[in-house]
Amino acid sequence: MIIHGKEYKEKMPAFPELADIDVAQVMVFVTNSFGNKQGFVPYSKVSKDLQNCK
Repeated sequence: MIIHGKEYKEKMPAFPELADIDVAQVMVFVTNSFGNKQGFVPYSKVSKDLQNCK
């Protein structure tokens, strides 16, 4: 990925200390900011989706 002429090749680091509810809150913020209007992200969906990532 190139941002402002600088190339980034590294993977984003994990944040294992975040609880599922923390991830849900970040998702709600991002999906409702910057002109987005996605709405609520249920904690249960985040918990289930994160199980597929482990």
